[in-house]
Amino acid sequence: MKKKDKALVDAQVAEFFYTSVIPFNAIKNPAFLKMCEMIGKYGPGYKPLSYHDVRGKLLKQAMQKIMTVCKSLGMSGRELVAQ
Repeated sequence: MKKKDKALVDAQVAEFFYTSVIPFNAIKNPAFLKMCEMIGKYGPGYKPLSYHDVRGKLLKQAMQKIMTVCKSLGMSGRELVAQ
């Protein structure tokens, strides 16, 4: 795809938001921009992650990362949930 195809890409991103009922303010999340940049850098061969990856191993990795940050702040996971 070329830069001239940006309107098509934008329309596809918007359709994803609409059909997944993702709140529009999610586009302001810095993680969304980082994701778009990383997919662009990876290139056309990128294969999206699976449902099982996102709800399994990647969720577990994210939780471990959060727990590491909590421990470094002297908090337990329960304290984080309570807030």
